[in-house]
Amino acid sequence: MRGIGAVAWALVGCGGGGTPPPPLTGALSVSLSNTHACALVTGGAVRCWGEDVWGELGDGQMTFAVATPVAVPGLSGLAAVVAGFGYSCGLEKDGAVACWGNDLWNEIGDAAGDGGASSDAGRRDSVLGPTGVAGLGPMVDGLVTAGAERSGGAYTCAHMSDETVQCWGQNALGLGVSTARSTPPTPLPGVGHVRAMAFGGSFGCFALDDGTASCLGLGSLGQGKISDATTPVSVPSLSGVSGIAAGEFHACALINDGSVQCWGDWQNGMTTQSPVTVDGLTGVTALAAGGFETCALLADGGVTCWGLGVSTVPKRVTGLGPATAISVGGGFACAMIKGGTIQCWGEDTGGHLGNGVKSDLIGTGKVVPPATVVAAVDSGV
Repeated sequence: MRGIGAVAWALVGCGGGGTPPPPLTGALSVSLSNTHACALVTGGAVRCWGEDVWGELGDGQMTFAVATPVAVPGLSGLAAVVAGFGYSCGLEKDGAVACWGNDLWNEIGDAAGDGGASSDAGRRDSVLGPTGVAGLGPMVDGLVTAGAERSGGAYTCAHMSDETVQCWGQNALGLGVSTARSTPPTPLPGVGHVRAMAFGGSFGCFALDDGTASCLGLGSLGQGKISDATTPVSVPSLSGVSGIAAGEFHACALINDGSVQCWGDWQNGMTTQSPVTVDGLTGVTALAAGGFETCALLADGGVTCWGLGVSTVPKRVTGLGPATAISVGGGFACAMIKGGTIQCWGEDTGGHLGNGVKSDLIGTGKVVPPATVVAAVDSGV
């Protein structure tokens, strides 16, 4: 997957009286960061949209923003794709991982790390084509990026086939040499028997095989106080945990009975350092979080969200088709819709919603109700 060149794509506007582009179809999953989104589509190909200033869309370019999905050339047969802060990574079915985009913090995993140096001399700002992550093993069977706001969290963690976890990129978790700015793939100490995992700006939490949860890192550990831990500590009073989600400063656990418990700074200024049940939520089948927002997928295909700038209590998203999966970025969210399309809503900045419309300036977009992600049109170049 090295040496992939650029492919030119034509952006299709949705205004001016032209024919609106058709929806993106055949979507299998979607992942959001604070800068962009990527979807895995039929055949294991990847389509990305949003900001492209670091080359995170994988189209071989570095542009302000792209408001319709573009293909990442040369990628097919992938099992998963994840979007990180200014970069993206894809998981091949044989367990190999390739990343592209911002590489200031070794997000691409193509360097040995800085070993505690105060600067990363010779580090490339961006890698424009998918590049293999070196030093991962045993086989990777899952990827997660940090659910952080723009303040940081530029790292990726891999769930390994032996249920351990390895991370690389910005050393927000204080791995190895704690003063290192960045790390190569590094095992998380004491982490094992992991069923699901989620990472915030500087912490990670894990749903374990026995139905409990544990966390490590800086803050938001669910210990009843603000604390740090270099090895995982159990989150008290949690049992029957089947899923986990994390934002910048909060985490939430999905319980087997369809309820949700959260801790940290998770609800418009409400901070609880021990898990509390989210009132009014039942029948939850999946969770997603990013920044200061959390969304829950319900058994009836509905989606409800809460958090800073959203709602003080879970509020159902209206105008959304029956959803099968959800992902949350910084200020926007997307849902996989039954039948293989994607709908996104929230702040319309930097082409984040993938509906062919982008604001002139990042951070000035209006809040948009669910809009369908459209298909890009290949210019044939």
